[in-house]
Amino acid sequence: MSKKFLNSQISTRISVLLFLTLLFSMGAFTIFSIHDHIRQGKKILFENTTFLGKTIERILRVNMIERRYPGVQLAIDQFREDKDIKQMRLYNHSGKIVYATDSLAVGRKLNAGEYPCGFCHSKKNIDKKVLRESSEKVGFVEGNSTIDVLVPIRNSLSCSENPCHVHSTGKSILGLLTIRVSTASMMNELKLSQANIAILSLFIILIVTFLVYILLRYWLTLPVREIVKGTRRVASGNMDEPISPAPAEMGELASAFNRMQTRLKQSQQYLITCEKLASLGKMAAGVAHEINNPLTGILTFSESLLEEMPAGDVKRADVEVIRQQAIRSRDIVRKILDFARQDKLQIKYIQLNNLIERSIALVRRLTQFQNIQIVTRLDSRIPETLVDPGQIEQVVLNMLINSSEAIVSGGKIEVTTTLDTPGQEIIISIRDNGTGIEKENLTKIFDPFFSTKKENTQSNSGLGLSVSWGIIDQHGGRIEVDSEISQGTMFKIILPVRKEK
Repeated sequence: MSKKFLNSQISTRISVLLFLTLLFSMGAFTIFSIHDHIRQGKKILFENTTFLGKTIERILRVNMIERRYPGVQLAIDQFREDKDIKQMRLYNHSGKIVYATDSLAVGRKLNAGEYPCGFCHSKKNIDKKVLRESSEKVGFVEGNSTIDVLVPIRNSLSCSENPCHVHSTGKSILGLLTIRVSTASMMNELKLSQANIAILSLFIILIVTFLVYILLRYWLTLPVREIVKGTRRVASGNMDEPISPAPAEMGELASAFNRMQTRLKQSQQYLITCEKLASLGKMAAGVAHEINNPLTGILTFSESLLEEMPAGDVKRADVEVIRQQAIRSRDIVRKILDFARQDKLQIKYIQLNNLIERSIALVRRLTQFQNIQIVTRLDSRIPETLVDPGQIEQVVLNMLINSSEAIVSGGKIEVTTTLDTPGQEIIISIRDNGTGIEKENLTKIFDPFFSTKKENTQSNSGLGLSVSWGIIDQHGGRIEVDSEISQGTMFKIILPVRKEK
């Protein structure tokens, strides 16, 4: 096969192979059908000519018994105008032509070895093919475009006992009737039928091949082309455009590719976030240490000033503001240091459902949770797993507080746990019906110092989710987020089930 054909579309290659297969199989079937058609046609012709020969033989017998000799020639002459009957002759026992459609042959006498007398007397001298002898004892001899029907005139009581005849009962054959029938009409019809069968077969092959090509193009080529385009988009870094749905198995392949693309995008974002957090963590640690010393001095001197100032001093309020902002800055520095520092995990076996219930019990006492309904659906199949309970509790508390701050007035927080058995993962889902997060901010919320909270919120340092991400990453897990504006946000904390330290 040529290289061009091998590099063509798969639908084209399959269609060409199908066309050749159908052409071969239908060609064989057509040849078989044509041969069978010819065989059936000859069979019908033999049956019809047998009937014709026996009918003419009876007509001639009746005329001869009743001594109507002109009627014999008249009966033979009636077939002279039939285009399919080329010749009809009646031979007596001695081989003489006594009646014939060709009057010039009447009176001619043949010897025993000549055709058609040789059909009975000396078959070895016949140069034409003897096809068969029927059950009616009628012979058939095939020529180039004719078939000779040889009907022996047999002796019978009506002949041997007739006073006009001199034939004794010992003679079985009194003569021979030969009818030469043209096969041209039959062969023309067969050729026309053969041409029709060949054309119909070719038409069927073309239609089937075309339909298969169209279906393959729709079900296979176009979906594969979409997947190839998708892989090229992914290779170029574009992972935002999914592949269009496709029918049947190709649809499953497209869906699997879209899921792979989504996970790849998440993994890419995860790696980017990890690199960003690592670099920011190193920088933040250095900055925090440098800031911490002057903050300690500001806080110390502001507290000393407050102790020395009388209660009614007008400047006391300003110094109090300095003290509160210094405390707030110190807390931010502490979070920066916590974020930058990756302490060794103090892992032990924990039932996460119990840890979540304990965290929820803690936040219920906070004022901001007074008008919020917390609903839990904890999977009883969750096994004990190795985690650092203090850090995981910190992550759950961060998520719960973030959810409460996203709820404007009243609302609901749903906390669920599920066990992903095939993946051996525990999924902690925290969903709220708050304001939601804008789509363009979903990739930024884990960045240090990025916050969507209002400026007057106490915990708007922008480090809570960054710290949570680092903790879960240390545990070998990941955090996923899904959010819609005015519908709420859902965070998924996904941790592997760990049985060994």
